[in-house]
Amino acid sequence: SAVVYEESEIKLLTDAYSNTFETELTYNNIKLPKFVTKINENYVNKSTIEFQDKSISDIIDIWNDIATVNVIPKEDRLEFNGKINVCVLAKNENDEIFYIERVIDFTHEHILPEKISDPSCHVDINVVSLSYRMNGDNLEIRSDIKLLCSLYDIRQYKVIESIYVDEDKKREKDNSSALVIYYADKNENTWDIARKYCSSQEMIHEENDLTSENIVEPRMLLIPLLN
Repeated sequence: SAVVYEESEIKLLTDAYSNTFETELTYNNIKLPKFVTKINENYVNKSTIEFQDKSISDIIDIWNDIATVNVIPKEDRLEFNGKINVCVLAKNENDEIFYIERVIDFTHEHILPEKISDPSCHVDINVVSLSYRMNGDNLEIRSDIKLLCSLYDIRQYKVIESIYVDEDKKREKDNSSALVIYYADKNENTWDIARKYCSSQEMIHEENDLTSENIVEPRMLLIPLLN
């Protein structure tokens, strides 16, 4: 399987207002994935296959035909849980050829460099190689596994779904002057100030030589009024 993604920047409408009429906004919560990183990790799993009713004299071949994995995303790590189907073609003590299959379970954890609030993954697995060592009637298996994982952070946004402008209800505003003096607190947002005074964020920035939406420190602002 293949996963294709493209990073793109999108603009979300989170607030709106009219300088002339009262508005009613309807919101909806949407979830969007943000690509975090690509994990390409090699993992060695060791396990033992027991042959309780067979006596092995020789291994002809050993291979893997099916491998599956799922991942449980957590804030600070990823927990991989998978299964490998191991196929063995062997000879018994009477030199008779027999074939068996065994499913090997494995668990592996990948520690994330930082916490992710709502992680999501697309994961794939590749068994690179299988090797073995005879230990009596048991077969010790070494599985070299490659785990491929695309990690995303699912972020939730509150966006506007619809806007209703009530043209029968005009906004109350001060038409007696062209400017209002406003004392802004630290971290106030110029969009909220413009909304409150039926002004324009762009005009507030131009009038006060501002380059950021957020007020860095308490200060006086000149608010242009739109009449």
